[in-house]
Amino acid sequence: MKVKDCKACNGCPFQVAFPHNELVAPKWGPGNLLCVGEAPGAEEAARGEPFVGAAGIWLRGPHLAGGKRGGGLLAKAGITEAEVTFVNVIQCRPPNNVFPLDPAARYLPEDQRHRAVQHCIQAHLKPVLMARRWDIIYALGNHAFHVLTDSTLGITEARGFIFDCRHQPGTRVAALLHPAAVMRDQTQVPVFVNDLRKAREPALRERRVTKPTPAQARGLLKDATVLCVDVETDSAGAITHVGLSPAPGDAVVLPYTPQFVPIIREALRNVRVLIGHNLLGFDWPLLQREFGLDMRQYEFWDTMLMHHLRNPDLPHDLAFCVSSYLVTTPWKHTMEADIETYCAADAARTHALYTVLYAELRDTGQLLRVYREVSVPLAFLCQQMSEHGIYADPRRADVVRRHLEVRRDELAAQLPEKLRPYLKQRRRRVKENGRYRLEPVSERVVPYRSAKLLSKYLYEDLGLPQQHSLATGRVTVDKTAITRLQAHAKNDEQRRVLEVLSELRSIEQQLATFLQQDRLGWQHPRFHVHGTATGRLSSSDPNLQNIPAVVRKMYVPRPGHVFIEVDFRSLENRLTAWFAKDFDRLKRMEDPNFNEHRWMASLVFGIPYELVQKDKHRDSPYAKAKIVVHGTNYLMGARKISATHGIPYAEVKRILDTVRRVLPKTFIWQSDTVDKARSRGWLETPYGRRRWFWTDSLATQACAFLPQSTGADVCFETMIRLLWNRTPVTEAEARARWGDDIEPLPPEVKLVVQVHDSLLFECPAEMADRVLARIVHVAEQPRAALDGLVLPVDATILRTSWGD
Repeated sequence: MKVKDCKACNGCPFQVAFPHNELVAPKWGPGNLLCVGEAPGAEEAARGEPFVGAAGIWLRGPHLAGGKRGGGLLAKAGITEAEVTFVNVIQCRPPNNVFPLDPAARYLPEDQRHRAVQHCIQAHLKPVLMARRWDIIYALGNHAFHVLTDSTLGITEARGFIFDCRHQPGTRVAALLHPAAVMRDQTQVPVFVNDLRKAREPALRERRVTKPTPAQARGLLKDATVLCVDVETDSAGAITHVGLSPAPGDAVVLPYTPQFVPIIREALRNVRVLIGHNLLGFDWPLLQREFGLDMRQYEFWDTMLMHHLRNPDLPHDLAFCVSSYLVTTPWKHTMEADIETYCAADAARTHALYTVLYAELRDTGQLLRVYREVSVPLAFLCQQMSEHGIYADPRRADVVRRHLEVRRDELAAQLPEKLRPYLKQRRRRVKENGRYRLEPVSERVVPYRSAKLLSKYLYEDLGLPQQHSLATGRVTVDKTAITRLQAHAKNDEQRRVLEVLSELRSIEQQLATFLQQDRLGWQHPRFHVHGTATGRLSSSDPNLQNIPAVVRKMYVPRPGHVFIEVDFRSLENRLTAWFAKDFDRLKRMEDPNFNEHRWMASLVFGIPYELVQKDKHRDSPYAKAKIVVHGTNYLMGARKISATHGIPYAEVKRILDTVRRVLPKTFIWQSDTVDKARSRGWLETPYGRRRWFWTDSLATQACAFLPQSTGADVCFETMIRLLWNRTPVTEAEARARWGDDIEPLPPEVKLVVQVHDSLLFECPAEMADRVLARIVHVAEQPRAALDGLVLPVDATILRTSWGD
């Protein structure tokens, strides 16, 4: 039906402006579930039925025999098509699929667009809402959510929570992402399915006591054997409130005052199980310092770390985790208004979250063991690394800074004149004796930093193909675009300009990130167990995971101490060979003098092995071979490697053909791994860590996950075995895992940094040789999880700086 023929649409601005639009009526089902979308798309308008376009197929599934649908996200949540009625907020397609209330809508005056939406709600949506007493209304997307509820939250904050329907009070509205958003970001598939499923479950029952008397507090906590803890602090880091939950959904909040501190101390010392969200990264260090608690008294259940093991690709903040597993209302936006209620909700909901996540870890492979044996002790070591810190010597930093600035200026002088920096004279207002005057100043203008000028030069003057941001789709000249353009350079001059720009970007990032004066001295970077999907650590403030070699020169050991760096040699390549059962490749790598990248460069370029230089420059044979070998580990094809690293496609293809010829077992293993990930949806490492695969980049992620994650656990196993006595691991547990060879490092030795495949320790200089021997001995022990594989390390004593 055309909108102009719909009597219910009389008076609607859309009927006047777009009379030939097709009306898309609701699709009724006999059940009591209602899905409310935003507006029809082209396919819906053509067929007169909601949710039949691409996003609709994701939601409802493709057509099956007899005109039915199935196999979509609804089916994954156990919901049949018959249970659901489908409707949109507006029933005709808006121009360019832009919802009338969207800021980008310009096709009608704002007041008419608002009036059109309200007319549609009254004429079409409200009759559907009032037709039945719906069990659940699923609000799909931001506009549907705001039409159905009184909430001012955005859909990303509201997603997964339950709200009251403004048009049918007492009916629950579940806020969900729009299926189109899930289609674009497929990591959200399990989140969407879980939101559909859990919205039908009973809401979490909560009992909160926010202003107890001391007697009430003691009564509520006296029999507790398990406590969930949530600590609130002020801007100076001092404790202001402590929320304690003795049971899921229950919580009491105690102010941190002399009257209540003894009650908090008594409650903590009487329990044996502590629960919290980021418990080991935040709450426990504060409580341990305040009350002198013994870590070996407790079982620790940190729901952030539990969620990381169960859902490594998803966010791990408390609001996201609660919204994914519990049926409840949002609360994080209430912190400023009511800190006691906020704290109580944190504690009560974290306890309920723990019960769900514990069952999931217990029932999912070896994840419960991985949590106990790896995540918990690793969190203690991360906290200790952060507390100990690392010293960035300002004098050495000045040397590094001057070196980089000189190199920056040398490179800038090699750019075309229109991109070179220059001084511009201007006048600045200066206040003097209560009056203003203008004084001349010189300002340094840097044209190559201007995205507009650089884009014009690269894409118009040089005629290079435009590069687009993967995130926004817009034309970009960011760092990755410069790298990709190097594969498209038409001559040596263009290639040189792009190389200069790439190095300039890197230098300026180093100057801005690591060498600012206010960031020098003692640094205490935070290390995050939950930081990556593969299980590797991440770090922040500053990020030491990708620190350039030249910047490492400013980090020095304390007086009388040295650094010891232990680096697993070609760890990912060895693990890839082990997974592929390529024992010839492993045997070659047993020779400590053998370098696989030099060998590959020798085969490809016809250079005698001993003459291949270990040169990191992208144009060197060694670097090209290394880039391609690492790329094949991640199932990257010639075009992807060429685009990512700026190496001409023909050259990458030649190297890749050689790699395929000499490493055939690697490619067979990769194919088998992708098939396994695709057929069952997940992979598990020999250490028991799992990852689930939902996205179109499944193949690359699957082949990268196994060696990367296994390599991370090799490092963690080494760290924990050397330092087990600084974690909750007991001597009996250590002997059960490693036999009698469990001598820990002396207390004077500190683990400073863990970066990918390397460990950096600091120890007194007189202990260095003995400590190094112990570290190497443990690191090179046969790995039980890897059938006795020995993974060699390069170990070095660094007496002056990390970068030496």
